[in-house]
Amino acid sequence: DLMEKLAAHMKVKPERVDTEWKSLVENLLARRSDIVMNGLEINDARQKVIAFSEPYYVYEQQLTVRVEDKERLKSLEDLKGKKVAWVNQLSASGYLFPRELLQKESLDPDKFFASQVFAGDHPAVCAALREGKADVGATFAAGAGEAAELKADGCADAPPIADFRVVASTGNLPNEVIAASSDFPSPRVNDVLGTFGRMGKSEGGKKLLAEAFRCNGWGVAVEGDFAPVIDLLRAKDVKALVAPK
Repeated sequence: DLMEKLAAHMKVKPERVDTEWKSLVENLLARRSDIVMNGLEINDARQKVIAFSEPYYVYEQQLTVRVEDKERLKSLEDLKGKKVAWVNQLSASGYLFPRELLQKESLDPDKFFASQVFAGDHPAVCAALREGKADVGATFAAGAGEAAELKADGCADAPPIADFRVVASTGNLPNEVIAASSDFPSPRVNDVLGTFGRMGKSEGGKKLLAEAFRCNGWGVAVEGDFAPVIDLLRAKDVKALVAPK
């Protein structure tokens, strides 16, 4: 729906190109697509080859357990020696930041868990939890108000999310952006930004954003918004997956 609204405003016919997350940047550079609409975090390597919009979605990384284990697994310490499910080794919310959360508590993520499995995506992490293949899973939560209880929003595609309970989480991080290839026409970039900016000002637009991304508008990026992501990637020496020049 979001793509259709954007195309209508730009007076073009959209062509959807489904691909794996790890190939998003490569597809842009190879001109197999013109715009990426996905949870693509900003880092130095990607900024050198593609253009990013302002982020419109803030989320937290979390460690989640089955709701029936909520009395048994209440804290990080309770997770010691358990089986963990990650997304993949390049996932910010499904691997990098949850591991950093443990490290900040002086816990070694490589020795803390009895075993680990890489599920591939967030719904698969949640499925591994539900099926008992893991005791704890790394996923994300949409930014919540100070008094609101965090929910396992990463399990929305493996419902119901009420089956899961959040044990620990990081602070807020910006996530969703619109990325375009570096040679995408500048006037078109402005059209894209203008269209998405106006979505949060109408009831129909807010409904669409709520249903598609569980948010109700756009935020304005400021200096330092992506600093935690960039700093972590530098510390881990994580390289972005980009096509060769």
